[in-house]
Amino acid sequence: MLLKDIDKKLDMQCVLVLYKEDRIFNFSRTLTRTLYGFPSINEKNKNLLVFIPKSDAEITKVTAWTRGSTSEMEGLVVASIPLEDSIYELLVSLGKIPSASSALFSIEGGNLTIQFRLYHDYLPQLSAVLIQNENLKRLVKEIKILPSEGFITILKKIGEAFPLNVLEYDLPLTLWENKDVVSVLKDGGIGELANDLSKNKKHKMIIYGKGEVQTGLSLIVPESTIYETPLDSAVLETMDNMFDVLAIQRC
Repeated sequence: MLLKDIDKKLDMQCVLVLYKEDRIFNFSRTLTRTLYGFPSINEKNKNLLVFIPKSDAEITKVTAWTRGSTSEMEGLVVASIPLEDSIYELLVSLGKIPSASSALFSIEGGNLTIQFRLYHDYLPQLSAVLIQNENLKRLVKEIKILPSEGFITILKKIGEAFPLNVLEYDLPLTLWENKDVVSVLKDGGIGELANDLSKNKKHKMIIYGKGEVQTGLSLIVPESTIYETPLDSAVLETMDNMFDVLAIQRC
């Protein structure tokens, strides 16, 4: 299977446009470009990591605004921005929805936009989360639920903002404790990592199977071969160690 084969399997997307009077939103009004970011959550901090090319003319604004909370990697400046509790709690609620992908964050013109993909069967659960979230009522400027533009289009958007590097490495299937996952991946399935902040701030995996393998995994899309499962602890530990090595090499 190729990425194009699974591109729009999660056939809907939700776009939340948030507006608030504080430093993160006010600063973005002074910029002439869209900034993209990803959440970085641990026991002590909840941050949004925003990536800006070092060659960008507005980089001095970003550095001054973040008060020195920046680092550098591969021609990029990474600004670490505190993520307020109300937005974090919203992400936790969204992460509980089956099929919900990792969220893409963009900051532009005073707005923080959160975009993620999901399968249409779970739109009622999405609606319930949005209606019940009290914080969202004071933050939301616009909510859009649309047909998915696809994973590949989202990657292209990010690539237009700053160059994307591809990191490829092999993990032995023996790391997986769940043999059903091994069977699907060995048969040519593709796994997509997704943040699930409600489960010990770890990751889950959405698995797209080819259909030839009998498996005990729970389907998240009826009459299909799309599954969702937590990542095994051994896989998470190996990935964390690899990322630590990469971080040291960049220093």
